[in-house]
Amino acid sequence: MFSFSFALFLRHAPSSATISTLELLPNEILFDILSYLSVSDLAYGWLDLNSRFDAIVHSCPIRHVYNEPKWLWRLLRWFAWSYPTDVELLQYFASQVVFLEIHQHFTLSDVSTINILQYPNLRRLTIRRTTTSQVNAIQANNFPYLEYLTLSATENISFNILCQFKLLRSCGLGSIQIDDQDICSSSSIRSLILQKCDPSQLLHLLHHLPQLIYFKVAFLDSAFRSTIRFYN
Repeated sequence: MFSFSFALFLRHAPSSATISTLELLPNEILFDILSYLSVSDLAYGWLDLNSRFDAIVHSCPIRHVYNEPKWLWRLLRWFAWSYPTDVELLQYFASQVVFLEIHQHFTLSDVSTINILQYPNLRRLTIRRTTTSQVNAIQANNFPYLEYLTLSATENISFNILCQFKLLRSCGLGSIQIDDQDICSSSSIRSLILQKCDPSQLLHLLHHLPQLIYFKVAFLDSAFRSTIRFYN
């Protein structure tokens, strides 16, 4: 996408007699470029340059936060002061965060400082190490646009809660709490990955997930040790 945008710019750029600057790019191309930047790059490199760039920065979706390379995480352990800065920046850009991933390298004390309720426009939420308050906050009214949800392998969530999400397409969970009396269904979930599941709950899941096309599960029963993948 970037190479195409740059080629388009070269085609319509002024002649060599005119000095070309980044500001000559149309807003659409600048938007695409800035959408790839981290929250710290947006804040320290592009914010407060001028009113035009401010408007673009404040409309960019923010992705892949809290998901740094492993080598950087080792470095951050020696410079703990750099971590809270990103937390403060995310709060500033909270309404623009559409992809939030909390890496497993975070300690529980660090994870507990992250209030996911500050990001109501999330499309994708991945929490590799969760707190009870974060799991309890995962409700359809808090994240109405959520499409992808992945929680740590030790966490479970109520099937009734999952069915309340109208746009949820994919889930990766430790397990699902199922009440046999539940009659709720989800017409949006198409992919489900569970780390463990009671075999007696399988028919209930398949019956109430009519759009499911991919299902991966490891059964709890000792007679079912193998992992099952289901493709529709």
